[in-house]
Amino acid sequence: MIFYVSYRDRKEAVGIHLLEALQAFCEKNKLKNFELNMRISSENKGGARWDGAWIDQQLASYNSENVKKIWVCGPPVMSETFEMKFREYSQSNPGRFGTGVLEIL
Repeated sequence: MIFYVSYRDRKEAVGIHLLEALQAFCEKNKLKNFELNMRISSENKGGARWDGAWIDQQLASYNSENVKKIWVCGPPVMSETFEMKFREYSQSNPGRFGTGVLEIL
């Protein structure tokens, strides 16, 4: 599971301790079934804004046949950007990602 979350700051970060604990557990036990990609704006953690170009770059590194579900949790602008990108993908290359792959939390 690859999980993308974006927060303005830590005090607004719902579930952050659980996500960081799961990531630490997986790293400690050399498990490859969970990957956390977190952006915290106030700490400049996670790079620049997650825009359409960033989404393209991230998804290019994954074999679309292996992608079963993408959960996105973040501010409305980020969620809308993911939704627009996946709409573009489904129109330009319908087989790239199946229906229901993207889920906005």
